[in-house]
Amino acid sequence: MYCPKCSQQQVSGDVRFCSRCGFLLTGIAEVIKNDGLIPGASKQGNKSQSTPRKKGIKEGLFALILLILTSPILLIIGKVLELHPAPLFLSILILFISCVIRMIYAVMFQSGEPSAAEASDAENRNIFADKKSAASLPPAQTNPVSDFVPPMQGKWRDSNELIFSSVTDVTTKQLDKK
Repeated sequence: MYCPKCSQQQVSGDVRFCSRCGFLLTGIAEVIKNDGLIPGASKQGNKSQSTPRKKGIKEGLFALILLILTSPILLIIGKVLELHPAPLFLSILILFISCVIRMIYAVMFQSGEPSAAEASDAENRNIFADKKSAASLPPAQTNPVSDFVPPMQGKWRDSNELIFSSVTDVTTKQLDKK
């Protein structure tokens, strides 16, 4: 077995840590036996998969419980400040209706199946598919050989041909004209 982090060959499959980098190797043997799939990942994924419908219902219930817990506090504050209770009751009623509408929307219009990304992640969780090997070489680069050879004799650039224009040169030339 080789360490997935530094590619150091291990003496046996029972080693708990890599001798070179210290990477924890306790579950790697099972992952290798299952061709890169984490054992029990599909079983855990089905339990914890949340659908958009469940998420919407949870959001509506959370907002409703929060409203129920905070509305008495708001009414007490309104009574202490001697505010008219009608606007407070109206705002609490509007918030209550919006929470109920959120839950109804989730039940009626949102999908009861997990999204494609979550389902594929939960079912096929291959930890070696996306990782590049640490010991692999970078991709080949193509540079022509002519980039690395010095120019031929006679192909040198003459420094007199280089054009430098600076403010002082232009000003000096204008003075020479007068």
